[in-house]
Amino acid sequence: MAKWTCLLFALTAFWFAASELRAEEDVNAGLSDLDQATEKKLLATDLRDLSEVIGLTESALEKGLGDENQKFANSLLASCLIERGNLMAQAILGSRGPDPRWPQLRQAALIDLQKALEIDEDQPEAQLLVGRLNTLPGGDPKLALESLNKVIASTRADTAMLAEAHTARAGLRERDGDRLADLNKAIELAPARVEAIRARGLYHLLKEKPDLAVADLQQAVELDESHSATLEALGAAYALNGQNDKALEALSRAVELSPQSPTPLTQRARLRALQGDNDGALDDLQKAIEIDPASIPALLLRARVFYQAEKPQRALQDVQHALRLQPNFLPALRLRAELLAGSGKIGDAIADLERLTEALPTNSELLLQLGMFYVANEQPRRGIKMFAAVLESDPDNILALRGRADAYLSVGRQADAIADYEAVLRRDPENGSVLNNLAWVLATSPNEALRDGIRAVELAKNACEHTEYKQGHILSTLAAAYAETGDFEKARQWSTKAVEIGESEQIDQLKAELESYRQDKPWREKQSIAEQVEENDEKAAEATQPTDGEPNTAAAETP
Repeated sequence: MAKWTCLLFALTAFWFAASELRAEEDVNAGLSDLDQATEKKLLATDLRDLSEVIGLTESALEKGLGDENQKFANSLLASCLIERGNLMAQAILGSRGPDPRWPQLRQAALIDLQKALEIDEDQPEAQLLVGRLNTLPGGDPKLALESLNKVIASTRADTAMLAEAHTARAGLRERDGDRLADLNKAIELAPARVEAIRARGLYHLLKEKPDLAVADLQQAVELDESHSATLEALGAAYALNGQNDKALEALSRAVELSPQSPTPLTQRARLRALQGDNDGALDDLQKAIEIDPASIPALLLRARVFYQAEKPQRALQDVQHALRLQPNFLPALRLRAELLAGSGKIGDAIADLERLTEALPTNSELLLQLGMFYVANEQPRRGIKMFAAVLESDPDNILALRGRADAYLSVGRQADAIADYEAVLRRDPENGSVLNNLAWVLATSPNEALRDGIRAVELAKNACEHTEYKQGHILSTLAAAYAETGDFEKARQWSTKAVEIGESEQIDQLKAELESYRQDKPWREKQSIAEQVEENDEKAAEATQPTDGEPNTAAAETP
């Protein structure tokens, strides 16, 4: 009996030992795959190698590993996912420009990076890549900001990562102060980091601070002489600062660095056009369009240069070409309207803009331009309506206030015109043309309650100083202002000078004013354009009737 008991005990012990062995084998069933993954990782050099390591590691985890091996496998997997994600990200973010397949690459990279972050969220390298990839078009700005904030808050992020995160976050900031603070911090952390210096230079350029922009962009060029886009920005900063020779030099270097890119050629053409070198601009634009026949910026700029060179048909051809490439491109449609108006086809221009405003009824730029065309087409009441619509959403819009004031004058609403001119001068006290127009109505209005000769003289003098006393119609305003104060001697003096230097189409009017002053009579004027009002505009016309208590009939009255 004892023998059988010993045998039973031995069998039981063997069974337990075998069970433990099987359990240990089950726990480490994936160990072979993990060993292979570890060996391959040592030799991995490209995406294919990393993909094999990732596949083996995932297989090892799926088959089963002990606690320590599982911890090691997760660390290896996260590392390889980040490395593979980084390789794909650099094909997008690298200095050589993005791979044409970048949207697909970004999606694949983000999948890898998110998997790595599920294993361990405090991975600053992965968070940084997620943030940067989501700052690109079509990305998730909210996720980008969250990821970059995590990098900045991480104790595992090194100085280079922190500088890169601050630079990327600057582009997501809504407040200028926060944006600049991030860029300053990035440069403080990494003073030789060209990306941050370049970004701060571009920030200053956009804020029209050319001195600061030039300083940063010059430093960026010194750090990376081969970056064409930085040279383009430096050229723009020089031009904004009035240093046209240096601007041309910088842009020419950009052209040399990127001979197959239309962008630096287009930017150099823009500068040459501003300098009046139409031939040079057209030569650059021809080359840019040969490189990229679908370059809409080059086509539209060439249209403007052709128009400046008095070749309206060539200009219109380029605009039409741009519109065939992108039929609803707003700048092209607006430019076509400008070209039509400049060619005397203002009715066609108005029709173009009316169609645009139907599609974009709240676009202030369109409404403003349409208002100006209405006024030019002797439809001031319609113009008033457009300017009023702009001012509803932007009460400080100087162009709308000025346009409405001029339109008010043309329909005899002088009190309303005065109010708008005053509003412009509160925002822009040295606006020469508004100084002149306000002085004129204060000096010549038939409504005594609106006239103020002393202020008219003050305003007219200021307007004359702005034009160095060289424009006849402004000297005429000064003469009218003196006449309103009763100083007919000075009125005759300045009126005579106005006749001497006035434009030919102004001479008859200027002579009539001088004759009035010779008779010691002040000049009185109130415009009233007879506008054809369509039936559906009757309410608008009623709303724009004079509020000065004056009849809306006189057209250039003299006593």
